[in-house]
Amino acid sequence: MEERENKKNILVVDDSVLIRLMAKNILEAEGYNVEAAATAEEAILKVKNREELFDLVIVDINLPNQNGFEFIRKLKSEEKYRGIPVMILSADATAPSIRQAVEAGAVEYLIKPFKAAELVKRVVKLIGYVKEEEHYPELKELLKKEINRAKEAMKIFL
Repeated sequence: MEERENKKNILVVDDSVLIRLMAKNILEAEGYNVEAAATAEEAILKVKNREELFDLVIVDINLPNQNGFEFIRKLKSEEKYRGIPVMILSADATAPSIRQAVEAGAVEYLIKPFKAAELVKRVVKLIGYVKEEEHYPELKELLKKEINRAKEAMKIFL
């Protein structure tokens, strides 16, 4: 349970299944806990129904029904989310869009298509690394067992 408490939680909001899966897989491989939503409405429900705050929200600008800027404004209207960083992930790289993102409350802007290393670099910049021991808890536990087994075997020979 201790590992879970130390994990960093990220919400990815994008109407593209491919982008959601890519971002989720890339970030989970780095040890982050990632939830995804296809619409702003779904994302707001995830935020409201969650006890623990997300550490970072990554959102596309072009979403069905409500665009990313409106979503950010709605999110930032919640007192508890005012200090949570928001990163835009969009193919729209125009100056007006970037300006509007900053005005809405975004602190980072990554242009699609993106490289996995660039996504990770920006996430680390915003919320830091996940503690190293959290990356491979199963491997860590297996190594402990093997070390103990080796110690027991050494007692037989000594």
